[in-house]
Amino acid sequence: MVVVTKIFISIFLGFMAIVLLYINTDLPNKTKNGFDRTFIGSNPTRINLWKSDLGLSQLLSINADKIYFSASQNGLIVSYNIKDNQVSKMNFLTHSESKALNFPITGIFKRGEILYVFQGNNQNIILGNLKNNNYTLKSIKSGKFSYGIPLSQETYILRQFTSDNKDKRFVKINVSKNTKKVEQNISFASNDGGFSNDGILRFDPQTKLISYVHYYSNNIICFDTNLNLISKFNTIDTISYKPSISNKSILTTNQTAALSGEFLFVCSNLKADNEDPKLYKQNIPIDIYNVCSAKYVGSFYIPTIQNKLAKNMIVKKGVLYILYNNNYFAIYKLPIDLPDQS
Repeated sequence: MVVVTKIFISIFLGFMAIVLLYINTDLPNKTKNGFDRTFIGSNPTRINLWKSDLGLSQLLSINADKIYFSASQNGLIVSYNIKDNQVSKMNFLTHSESKALNFPITGIFKRGEILYVFQGNNQNIILGNLKNNNYTLKSIKSGKFSYGIPLSQETYILRQFTSDNKDKRFVKINVSKNTKKVEQNISFASNDGGFSNDGILRFDPQTKLISYVHYYSNNIICFDTNLNLISKFNTIDTISYKPSISNKSILTTNQTAALSGEFLFVCSNLKADNEDPKLYKQNIPIDIYNVCSAKYVGSFYIPTIQNKLAKNMIVKKGVLYILYNNNYFAIYKLPIDLPDQS
């Protein structure tokens, strides 16, 4: 009887500890977030759903009927044909080469038949040719970086560490000419190696616009390929920028984003005060902003799949392509008409 009583007390105390932790923890959407959403258009129409047997890391590009993904296996690219549901795999690096090049990667892009693989800590950019499986190594001599965007095979926009490693700045480099241009007053300052203003970097090749959405605050930055600032503004939520959050528990307010023309689509992790809690739990709110006018356009829902959120997405010609965190991939027809520039 004494043993049973001790077990019961232990279980009860453990339960109460969890309850107290919940009460005293600042969880997302536990209280009102101080903003409303304006939902526009009808619900999006899903036109394709596919589940991959492979671990997919990133949605890379849309090329006619083929969708390209990077996989968790180094050097592996997966393509999915939406017409005949055929899946193919290709390796632009052998296993020995990928080990020699010291993966993991900090970013990957596909432009035509060229795959751009960024290794920020190693100060390398690998150009892989998907036709002949050859690769070229570009060494970035000016310092380590986190994210990057290829403008050409020689020119890149990088989010690079400052010389004292206390912050990060956007730079434009040309590898062959060994030139470097540093931004002026685009990034927010931090003292934690850029951790507190980490974010989502996106590029629209047609308009040459670049957007940067903060993970942990409501800041959005837009600039062009010459590092000219276009706009700085806030999302509709109320999570403002904090100069240093490296020693505190942090909340990711913005999950992922896509830039199509001058329109930025942001997957938010925050519930608006005017949203139905049950409906919110079943869906992902996507907020639309015009990065040139710095205005909020409106929002719409896409459903979660098995309660999983979006990993990343692309918007092209009025269609949303989205990769979920459980290796599901879906295509949705956008419920609204926006001027198409992609």
